[in-house]
Amino acid sequence: MHSLSCTTCESSVVDRGAHLLTWAPTDQPPVLWISARPDIAPDASVHSGVPVVFPWFGSGVSGDMTPSHGFARTAKWKQMGIAEGPTAKVAVFQLDQSKVTSPLFPGAYRATYAISAGPVLDLALTIENTGDQEFTYEEALHTYLHVSDVRQVRVEGLDGATYLDKLNNGTESTQSGDVTFTGEIDRVYRSTSVVRVVDPGLGRVIHVRKISSASTIVWNPWEAKAATMNDITPDDWTNFVCIEGGNVGTDAITLQPEESHTMRYRLRVESL
Repeated sequence: MHSLSCTTCESSVVDRGAHLLTWAPTDQPPVLWISARPDIAPDASVHSGVPVVFPWFGSGVSGDMTPSHGFARTAKWKQMGIAEGPTAKVAVFQLDQSKVTSPLFPGAYRATYAISAGPVLDLALTIENTGDQEFTYEEALHTYLHVSDVRQVRVEGLDGATYLDKLNNGTESTQSGDVTFTGEIDRVYRSTSVVRVVDPGLGRVIHVRKISSASTIVWNPWEAKAATMNDITPDDWTNFVCIEGGNVGTDAITLQPEESHTMRYRLRVESL
């Protein structure tokens, strides 16, 4: 585990999956949710922090890709260095097809992931096509946000956005008003807007800003599904909501040889 803590925040990351586990600005409770019962099996899907999803989302556009959410989140990324600036620490990780690939994704790629942890969290995922054939990929930063009680928070900024409801066979709907939580939710919104997670219980608002990200995914498993997950305790599901940035489904990215694409995801906390 690598510490990214500095004078403005507490933060940590591990090489496996280039997985950011913790981030909390000074004088704030943790902003990222982390399980008290992590599943450390080599191929386990860790539900905590910010898993990196690549090169497909879920079971992919075709619906039959495995492992779920791609191979990047369980691969060992190469740490390229950690630098300390005036108010933040920056860690850079890389992964390419010489380290991990799949017959389901034969493209020659280089993934570079930069994590800047300070009073603001800034994540940048760059995918390069290093081969001589085009390829198409999906990506997401599957962020678990720590909340006081998901049943008491609301998500602002998605009013009027269309979404695919993964719990209803991918039916397309349009959001009306704020997103609130009364049961399991698994939606892919087509939205580039800033999202605000308003949490009266912790007295704060988490601002989520995305750049070059067409998809905003909102997920909470609720009680029944959470009970089937090894690393989520019976009451854990109440303390997180996933607000993910990504490019998935019809918004997947196609890169020609020598092209690259960078998606950014930023978190900022404001007191109510």
